[in-house]
Amino acid sequence: MNGVTKGLDFYKSKGYTLIGVSNQGGCAAINQSTNKPHKSIEDAITEMKNTLDLLLQLEYICFCPDFEGLTMWKLFKDKPALEIKQHNTSEFESFPKPGAGMINHFLQNKTIEEAWLIGDRPEDDGAASSAGIDFIWVDTWRQRFTSGINEFKPTSIKQIEFLQGIKL
Repeated sequence: MNGVTKGLDFYKSKGYTLIGVSNQGGCAAINQSTNKPHKSIEDAITEMKNTLDLLLQLEYICFCPDFEGLTMWKLFKDKPALEIKQHNTSEFESFPKPGAGMINHFLQNKTIEEAWLIGDRPEDDGAASSAGIDFIWVDTWRQRFTSGINEFKPTSIKQIEFLQGIKL
């Protein structure tokens, strides 16, 4: 997608830690014709590893394959996949978005000055809200880093500061 690599490079150069957060509900959703999940855990792991190979700026990707939000997988470039189980299933801590579990797993025990979730679905916005972090729509974010596009539509001063890497 246009602008993604340039945008990730920009934030990496600013010292941001970049992670991917993905729901992979296809691992739990049953295909009615086969009575099997649409996607296996192994397929999801392969897909996420391929994403890490394409987006070198990412530290890791985590994904939740179950609707109940009890399991999260954490994938690094050069390490085996790590499965993390959770016993607390409150909406706030549930791993799949719009729950904040995957985000809070990253944020725990860290002092972070600023955190943003860039997303393309309402549950991404909900997860950011649940975690108490800022959110921006991916199309707005990508436009900032796409060659030839000089117009982007931030909705707040905070988004302008984030997109431009400045403080107003």
